[in-house]
Amino acid sequence: MRLRYFVIALTVFILSSVQPASAGEVEMMSMIQNLQKQMMRMQSVIDSQGQRLSLLEKREASIQIAGQDARQEKVVAPMSEKEFGGHLNKSLSGAETWLKGLVFKADSRLRYEAFDYSSGSPNNTPDRNRFRMRLRFGFEKTFSPEFKVGFSLGTGENVTTNGLQANPASQNQTMNNDFNFKSIWVEKIFATYTPEWAKVGPIAAMNITAGKFDNPFERGSTDMIWSTTVKPEGIYEMADLDLYKGESVKVKAYTTLGQFVLRETGAYTSASTGAQKDAELFAYQVGLNPSFKTGLMEKPIESLSTLSFYSYPGYAKYSNWRLGGLAGQSLASGNPISQGNATQLDAANFNVLSVYQEAAFFPHGIPVRPFGEWADNLSANPNSLGIQDAANSWSLGLKLGKVQRKGDMEASYAYKWIGANSVVGVFNDNDFGSGSYGGAGRRGSAIRLGYGLTDYLRLNGGVFLVNALNTGYFNLNNGTILDEEIRRFQVDLNWKF
Repeated sequence: MRLRYFVIALTVFILSSVQPASAGEVEMMSMIQNLQKQMMRMQSVIDSQGQRLSLLEKREASIQIAGQDARQEKVVAPMSEKEFGGHLNKSLSGAETWLKGLVFKADSRLRYEAFDYSSGSPNNTPDRNRFRMRLRFGFEKTFSPEFKVGFSLGTGENVTTNGLQANPASQNQTMNNDFNFKSIWVEKIFATYTPEWAKVGPIAAMNITAGKFDNPFERGSTDMIWSTTVKPEGIYEMADLDLYKGESVKVKAYTTLGQFVLRETGAYTSASTGAQKDAELFAYQVGLNPSFKTGLMEKPIESLSTLSFYSYPGYAKYSNWRLGGLAGQSLASGNPISQGNATQLDAANFNVLSVYQEAAFFPHGIPVRPFGEWADNLSANPNSLGIQDAANSWSLGLKLGKVQRKGDMEASYAYKWIGANSVVGVFNDNDFGSGSYGGAGRRGSAIRLGYGLTDYLRLNGGVFLVNALNTGYFNLNNGTILDEEIRRFQVDLNWKF
């Protein structure tokens, strides 16, 4: 503004102090007037720019103030654990006490399987195709480092006419029966006590578990004796030991004791004496687990050697191997019934000694596990009805890889020879046989494959080529055993959520 007034005043002074203009002076005056107009336009632009700068300065000041506020919020001291717990308690109304240490576990499976029976007998069993499903879900709650409880529910084998579950080694439900709803059973309910005071000397951990639970004896055995679906009932005690820890060698060990209920008050009452007999299982297992660093592989070589003993007092007698008494469904899956006493199995008793050996190598990080197991029923009836090697069982196999996340693969092969009186047939691998049961009195191969489609979804396949051992033998439970090969094929889709 001052520049504009200065230019106008200067022009007026010049015009008033000179004589009448000549032609040159007129031209000069015109130039001065044009210059004055340009200066006025420039001043207008400067004023406009000044206003914009003033507005920008105000905005910058507000942004700086907001930034200072934001920085002040960031540097506020964090809440203490007590303060956070107080806020959480107000938000959840006390529910955080139960949410802490609570874990939800669930998995489900869809299965297609086909059966092909090959036999020279005219009484061939018809081929079969079926679709099945399995669902398991539950919670575990850790109250402290020493105490944990849990339960889970799941599907199970179809019930018998007297309402009992027909197969303790299967949680499958067959797609059948005109869209009827499927049964849900109590799969597990347990409490585990892990005393800290027990960690003395070589004892690294100890736990005592009671209820219905995962089978602790799977750790040192194969599915020749235990199906992975069997959930024992009773109580067990387990201790893990650290025997030696060196730079390249470590030696661990463990021992497990189990006291399980099979049949309380007995399944059969004698008409003459009124006697009822219980059936139990007392199980014992010790294992030695050394590991060695060789420098040839990233991980050390591991080994597991176990010795197990399973005693089943009362199971083979008094129809305790039946569901619902003498008229109930038989659980003698491949275990022959005595032809002289229909309430007793031909084995007379089951006192099974088992030796298991496993090794683990990790070439290129891939687990390779050869394994083998041998079992003998020490109290089997020596006068068995001409059944060959009825008291002995053995299994050899190899596992490659392990599916833990997307893209992982695994494969396994096992050959099993299971004598008819060697193990309790209803508790071993449910897939190693025909229909819904695995059992004893069989031999053959089991091939399994697995692939991780995602971290939570996997695809499995299985092929089972099984032959009966005691062909031509007439069993009151199964009739005449055919000389046939059972070819069983499975495709599974499993997912966890």
